[in-house]
Amino acid sequence: MRELTKSERELLDEPEVRKAYDDAAVHLSFGAALRQMRLEAGMTQVELHAATGVDQADISRSEREAVPSLAMLQKVAEATGFDVVVELRKRGAPDETYIIAEFDHTAEPR
Repeated sequence: MRELTKSERELLDEPEVRKAYDDAAVHLSFGAALRQMRLEAGMTQVELHAATGVDQADISRSEREAVPSLAMLQKVAEATGFDVVVELRKRGAPDETYIIAEFDHTAEPR
């Protein structure tokens, strides 16, 4: 990943620009994770659609730009051999983690 230019860094000092930048980063990280899950499972988007029932167009859109729903993540994770864990971490206190949902079909209840 390339470094930001001085003018790009200055733009990020503006709250609206920073929020849009951060939102885009969230979308891209979810999309990259979904794509990686699918590729590690050796599946095409069409094959993932067949395994999950999720529209291929929705898979494509989520890999590129849209944050998927938790239900979609759960379906994709199941089909690709992954588990979904949702956790919240308190800023400034990385040891304070709250797992709010864990979707592991093989795990024993906590």
